[in-house]
Amino acid sequence: MPGTLEKMYIQAYSKGDYSPSSKIGDKFSVQVNPESYRVSYIVEHDDTQGIGTAAANLRFNKIKPPELSLDVLFDNTGVLKDASTLAAAFANPLSSGTDTTVTRQIETFKHNILDYNGSVHQSNFLKLHWGTLTFKGKVSSMDIEFKLFATDGSPLRAVAHMGFRGSVEDDLRVALEDQQSPDITHRRVFSAFDRFTLMTGDIYGNGAYYIQVARFNGLNSFRKIAQGTVLSFPPLQ
Repeated sequence: MPGTLEKMYIQAYSKGDYSPSSKIGDKFSVQVNPESYRVSYIVEHDDTQGIGTAAANLRFNKIKPPELSLDVLFDNTGVLKDASTLAAAFANPLSSGTDTTVTRQIETFKHNILDYNGSVHQSNFLKLHWGTLTFKGKVSSMDIEFKLFATDGSPLRAVAHMGFRGSVEDDLRVALEDQQSPDITHRRVFSAFDRFTLMTGDIYGNGAYYIQVARFNGLNSFRKIAQGTVLSFPPLQ
């Protein structure tokens, strides 16, 4: 409803397809929304250059998964009225009663967000939601800073400096890449409306390779190709 404060939340999943059936527990809602968050994108290039040269022609290598960094607050000072919701945010077999100490809050958080999941032999996949932000990935780092203490030394407030690395399911990654360049193998199903030389030109940018492609596919004639034939267009050497 209009005017309602939306809290950032994190949902854990056991599988990288983020399917509803792989959800683990309930979503974790932060006590206080972060003041800011940072999303980093890194593109790696091969900058190898010859001895004695003054510059290099950068060649694309890969785009690394995006990285998200933000802070998560844990508080048991009583200043935040909804602090008790943290202990119930995730089902934790170690928790008991309504223990909302900062130590218990962090243990509960770590159990589903960071710890190793023995049933799937890895840490859980995560989906973060807040406003226009939807980030899929895993925790890459967690640095906890304890900031306020009771008279007995137990922490009353802590900030977890979190790092997340993006993870995209394979089917979606392939669709996003939409690879069309001539340096990868393409496969096409030949139809009645296709022309072999035109298909070759569309893929390689030059129709002159049609003879080599026909030979690669074992075609006796590129003018008489049966409909439904799967043709492979190999990468250029």
